[in-house]
Amino acid sequence: MWHTRNKLCTISISPHAISFSLFGNTNATQPTLLAHQIVPLPNLELVHLRICNLTRLKEIITTFAHTHNLGNIPVLLSLQGNELIEQRVVVAESNPEAHQFALALKRHHMWDRCYLHPTQDGNFAFYACALPQALLFQYKLLAINAGINLTHITTQRLALLHAYKQMQDSAFRPAQLGVHLTEKNNDLERIVDPEIVWRMIKTTPSAHLPEQIDPKLLLIHCGLEIIGKMP
Repeated sequence: MWHTRNKLCTISISPHAISFSLFGNTNATQPTLLAHQIVPLPNLELVHLRICNLTRLKEIITTFAHTHNLGNIPVLLSLQGNELIEQRVVVAESNPEAHQFALALKRHHMWDRCYLHPTQDGNFAFYACALPQALLFQYKLLAINAGINLTHITTQRLALLHAYKQMQDSAFRPAQLGVHLTEKNNDLERIVDPEIVWRMIKTTPSAHLPEQIDPKLLLIHCGLEIIGKMP
């Protein structure tokens, strides 16, 4: 059995589906995908990411947790939906103060930022995101009710960004990221070929996997797994 310290569980939630991945051997360059599952949410369990049916979501999560004996394994969650505010922000400094981001001044929200790349005019581009604190509280409460060890909440785009950086490895350069983003109209969801995800992981014959897997969705989970290993 995989030791729990070498395991990570990732969950990705959008208004229409919740998906799970369980990774083992996370200390290796290529972690092992032990399980993957997607559950549609067709009955307004979520509305713009706001939880409308806590009981149903708890049931879905606890079923996966019990099936795969998650116990105290760290769980990382990514969100995608209209309640989430995401922006590309250009500032004049590479290490800006919080007040230079409008989202930092938004009341009753939690926010985060991530440096992207230098711009051609000598400025610096950042990805910034914010989520209402009340919504974050809903997901923390959901994790408590489901009995999972939720350690991190982020966005799907940030997960994809970390997957991109991992694939570039030592060749990663912020300037090259800027070129790729310019080619894709600054869309973080389009800078990575999802099919490359199969080079990032291993699978085993005993893995609990569906017959068909959406590579882009799995790439989000790989990005979360990478975040989970960061110091």
